[in-house]
Amino acid sequence: MYNPQKIAENHSVMVNNFTSYLLNTANLVNNALLSNIRVYNTALEQTRDNLKACAKTNTNYIQAVLGNSQNIEANTSSP
Repeated sequence: MYNPQKIAENHSVMVNNFTSYLLNTANLVNNALLSNIRVYNTALEQTRDNLKACAKTNTNYIQAVLGNSQNIEANTSSP
């Protein structure tokens, strides 16, 4: 009724399956973390690029406004 060899084989298969599931779960978690890190890095890069573009646009705007005001002052001061 109880075959020691069969019990040992079943135990071996069970331990093997448990180890396999554990490794697969660890790989899944690692892949999810790496994917999230990539998404985070991409978002940081895009934010950095957008801030640079915004700063450049603001700088250009300020230069244009100052240039226009200097032109207006030069035109009004010289008769």
